[in-house]
Amino acid sequence: MEINLKFTHQVYLNGTFVPKDQAKISIFDRGLSFSDGVYEVIPAYANKFVEFDQHLDRLKFGLNQLEIPIPEVDWKKVAQELIRIHKPDTFMMYLAITRGETPLRNHLYRETIVKPTTFAYLQPILDLKHPQNQKPITAITCEDIRWLRCEIKSIGLLPNILWRQKAHDQGAGEAIFIRDGRVMEGTSTNVFICTNGTVKTPKANGKILDGVTRRIFLQLTKLAGLDCLETDIFRDELFAAEEVWVTSSTRGATAVTAIDGKAIGRGEPGPVTFQLKNDYSKYVSEKGSFI
Repeated sequence: MEINLKFTHQVYLNGTFVPKDQAKISIFDRGLSFSDGVYEVIPAYANKFVEFDQHLDRLKFGLNQLEIPIPEVDWKKVAQELIRIHKPDTFMMYLAITRGETPLRNHLYRETIVKPTTFAYLQPILDLKHPQNQKPITAITCEDIRWLRCEIKSIGLLPNILWRQKAHDQGAGEAIFIRDGRVMEGTSTNVFICTNGTVKTPKANGKILDGVTRRIFLQLTKLAGLDCLETDIFRDELFAAEEVWVTSSTRGATAVTAIDGKAIGRGEPGPVTFQLKNDYSKYVSEKGSFI
């Protein structure tokens, strides 16, 4: 991606803003030893955040599910300060909370009172209209070997990164998890298909992450007058679909033109994907908010 990797030079860590090379956490932090924490990625285009509060609500949901105390952090003020420091335009805010540091490595987390570790930083992303974000991708399918609490945006992403790397090595842009013959989601995306004017996406039943961008596209699909179902999508339906696209916070919708080497539809982005991509850009422009 054509982005400035020197963009992030200050980060927020446990109540202070420090240069990134001075940001330190303990080797006994449970995020390091157990991946014991949650995270969020909140996009901003032209300095306008997309559903900032919805992302924070999902963060709090994950913390409650993991029984991690919700830190008293004003994330909007953190965002304001990081924006003041970096003067960005189009970027994502990454924020994460781990259970914190414990004196000794111990699976039991109620044995010692711990204070959560909190950190955040900004990272540049490409504008939705950038040519890179207009390009379709291909995908591969893979067995879903993850745990059964995928509704929690956990920092434990090992299966995701392994399959994403495998997809990249094969020249694909995403890997789509299949569990018991059913489509789940991508390694960092939600999946939509369209056949005969009906849009389908897997149910948010705990086996996938209920993406904030996914929710927006559900709204946009209905506003476009299309039938939209949250339902099981079987593997054969995926390959028989006229259009397939995936959604994510940092790219909106991305057309998938082939899966496992088999063309989807005509092997090119379809009209529904094109319309919804444009509708999402309009949504971001009109509904995005300054902090």
